Amino acid sequence: MTASQRQVHFIAGLPRSGSTLLSAILRQNPSIHAAMSSPVEHIFSSAITSMSGQNNFYRFITDEQRQRILRGIVENYYAEMPNKIIFDTSRNWPAKLPALVHLFPEAKIICCVRDLVSIVNSFEHLVLNNPYSVSILYNWNSKITVYGRFETLMGPDGSVGRALNALKEAYYGPYRDRLIFVEYDHIVKNPLKTITSIYEEIGVAAFEHDFNAIGYEAPDFDTHLGFSDMHTVRSSVSPRARENILPVDIRRRLQGLEFWR
Repeated sequence: MTASQRQVHFIAGLPRSGSTLLSAILRQNPSIHAAMSSPVEHIFSSAITSMSGQNNFYRFITDEQRQRILRGIVENYYAEMPNKIIFDTSRNWPAKLPALVHLFPEAKIICCVRDLVSIVNSFEHLVLNNPYSVSILYNWNSKITVYGRFETLMGPDGSVGRALNALKEAYYGPYRDRLIFVEYDHIVKNPLKTITSIYEEIGVAAFEHDFNAIGYEAPDFDTHLGFSDMHTVRSSVSPRARENILPVDIRRRLQGLEFWR
């Protein structure tokens, strides 16, 4: 399939907010490719840096050439995919929204979000369930406490803080209409309504999904992160109660940060 025949969209948002679940649902549709985070955004950002003043030859690169190169990174990565619609996933895409608007004028970014208390609590449950492991998310620090993990996650370079800041930048920028915010609770409580709304937003024909046969996992990637089952999706979509194990003072600091609401 040629690039001109294919739709390209993006999935971003906050971690532990349903992006892997959403991808697992979307990929049931044979017209759609969706998966967990890919290396495309990292290559894309590295190319921008390489074509900047950091490169002694940047004066010989025109904006038209930059555009072709950057568009080619996305298109060529998926060139062998038979699917008509591509969803590439990275939490950093919202920070690249001005470039994406010019390169892919029809593209939308689906932003999976969730209240911050539940997100950080979900990370703590990962720590609780992996007591003999250390995660790259906390810089391989085995002596770190819940307070250190909180500060690391919410820092400007942390998994949550960086994604949150990228969302804010896009939300308050001039291309807010390209964002589709999807709440985690909406996905797990009413997946049919959520998916139907997404299809309508991107102009795709409805597809009959089976929300009791979703299943998805990425064990090798999770092992690299230091957390088993971090990207494991259960076969059936349904709400899941989880005890809040965060200290009260951390909960207070996280309350009210849901700017999209």
